[in-house]
Amino acid sequence: MVVQLSLLTSIFGIASLASAIVEVFEKELDSRPPEIEHRPLPSEEGIRSVLRSCQEQTANFDWSLTLLAVAHKLNLPDEALSHPLPNVLLRGLVYMLPLTQSLPENRLIHIEAAKPDFICPVIAWAHHIGSLTVTVINEVEPYKGVTTFGEGPAEVVISIKPAKGFADTTSITLLESTSTSQKDPIITFASDPDEFKVEAVRRRFVQSYGNAAFARLLADIPAGGDALLEEMAFITTSLAITVSRYLTKQPDVSLSDPSVERQEQSNAVSVTAGYDTLGSELQTSLSRPGSHDKRGKLECSDTPGDSDIRKHPTRLISDQSILRAARFIFGTKNLEIKALRGYIDEYGGCSWVSLLRKPPRRIETVLTQSAGLPDMEFRDVWKDLLEAARHLAVLIMALAHVEDLETCAELPISFDLKLLANHPLSQNILRWNGETLISIDEMTWFNVMAFLLMGRDHQRPTACLLSDHGWTIFLNTFDQPSEIDMPQMRDPATVLPGFFFVRRGVPTRNLVVKHAIFDGPTYTGFDNRSLRIFEMAGDSATLRCCEMYSYGRTFYGERQDSFLITLRLALEKDISQAYTRRTGYFELFHSIWNLRRTQSCHHPIAEDEKSAVKLGPGYVAVSSASDNGADDFSFSGGRVLIALTANNQATRWRTLIAIAQARQRLSSPPGVLLRTHDCCFQCAIDQIAAEVGKWWLVL
Repeated sequence: MVVQLSLLTSIFGIASLASAIVEVFEKELDSRPPEIEHRPLPSEEGIRSVLRSCQEQTANFDWSLTLLAVAHKLNLPDEALSHPLPNVLLRGLVYMLPLTQSLPENRLIHIEAAKPDFICPVIAWAHHIGSLTVTVINEVEPYKGVTTFGEGPAEVVISIKPAKGFADTTSITLLESTSTSQKDPIITFASDPDEFKVEAVRRRFVQSYGNAAFARLLADIPAGGDALLEEMAFITTSLAITVSRYLTKQPDVSLSDPSVERQEQSNAVSVTAGYDTLGSELQTSLSRPGSHDKRGKLECSDTPGDSDIRKHPTRLISDQSILRAARFIFGTKNLEIKALRGYIDEYGGCSWVSLLRKPPRRIETVLTQSAGLPDMEFRDVWKDLLEAARHLAVLIMALAHVEDLETCAELPISFDLKLLANHPLSQNILRWNGETLISIDEMTWFNVMAFLLMGRDHQRPTACLLSDHGWTIFLNTFDQPSEIDMPQMRDPATVLPGFFFVRRGVPTRNLVVKHAIFDGPTYTGFDNRSLRIFEMAGDSATLRCCEMYSYGRTFYGERQDSFLITLRLALEKDISQAYTRRTGYFELFHSIWNLRRTQSCHHPIAEDEKSAVKLGPGYVAVSSASDNGADDFSFSGGRVLIALTANNQATRWRTLIAIAQARQRLSSPPGVLLRTHDCCFQCAIDQIAAEVGKWWLVL
């Protein structure tokens, strides 16, 4: 049973498959005589959990190789693996395969259909798993012929005949021999126009995904395919670079706290993949600050080009990061910024409509002259190529935000790029005039990968971790040590906004497996404190922390298919815990979105009295902020509030959360500048002096 479900979950979406299985049980219940006692039906959620468990435990086996071998033996295109399966076949095979396997000499399954689109998984199920001999009699052009899988007499016969009219003629019949010469039908399941179809989800590895996507669109082009692939790689990459230069951060919006019962535990969440455990990675190599110190002075990321973003704060993605991701999905090293300049200059400032109306000359020449396509067909091909380029450009920008990109080379994502048509950024590019800014939020890039990993099952916009097909994507704020490993959290200056991790594995705790993690209740309790002023204009302020927070014990909760985690930032010497702030990974991720980081300097980073800086007019040094005091600029009369949070990661996180909460309440929120560890106090003051309006400087 596990092997059969492994095959089915590798082809079909889990939500769709679970719904189809529920329908099978319901029809069985409806067909039972009233005198027979009815068994309770399993819930759809329970079936979905079983399917996920089978999928994860067998995720390392690649069923696509078996299915492709079947398709090629039948001379069917690879697209045959992407068609939905009529539920009548699922229902029939569930009952008929075991009966045929028990008496293969006396029983026969006969399947009739008008198209060969969905027969590959049926053959793999019956022959490769069930060890039955399958014969396919195909009378549909251009795939006519008789093909047999296995040896000996056929136990499953699939007849493909052209349909008369538009009616669906799919049916499945079980026959049993009543004599030595013939088999008579016992039961037949025929298709119903209103019957559910099991949606297929074809997947590809992320590495070289772009080449495969364009190759599929160009499969029927008789000549010039290589030239077109190269041209589309340049067009897609230049489109990603062009769009990235117009991206801007969406202002803060309010966050809602999920309500759930929680329990206080000391165990940390781990990640497992089948029998392999990744919990140690999450708690050690990914979480220790020392492992991030090697990323250069900034300690932000090993992604190339991050220094460009620091020098030009309005750029959210550097060109080098996009080039790296583009080379990854196109499997080439020929993409260089020099070669792309002409494309960027040509498409810069162009709306999507103008790109659609004016295809590049090289594309037009290859398709109309080398391939000989008529004008109307050429326009249709160009439209499909440009639509794929739009979605791939979004994917490239998302991959530019993956920490350690090479780890996701074998991530199996949906090969249906049209899923991204529902993503807000892809929709905005479609309406873009080539000149206005495009607003994005902190979850934009994470949700791109969630769409493609989860397929049409993705309905969790505020999750901080999602898992499917034995892989997990999670926000980079997860890269935190637990209180068991060390008493400190990773500093917010080392967590890049919008970035996330991709790892093989699923979230597991106490041998319980879930497929998502959300923030638990996040609230401030009785913390109604106002800001405390320590220094004002004319006074000397130093790099120090005036209120010491620490990382408290974590709360864990469970839902049907997800964990909830509440982190605690506890004020030291607060015995009553009245000022303990409860937060979560999603809120931490949100708190660093709309801020700026200081640029590095070459001065030694002095501490305490050695770092003393005389404050000018409008500068006020204050305590770390509470949720109710972070927007209180009026009582101090200052333009710049300097949060004295130096050298305490937990206090810095606490202050950033409070500021993010305050920014949601203000029509004109103050700016936020976060001092990094490679910038001295004086240079941080100098950098914020060049800004206009009210600002927070978080030391």
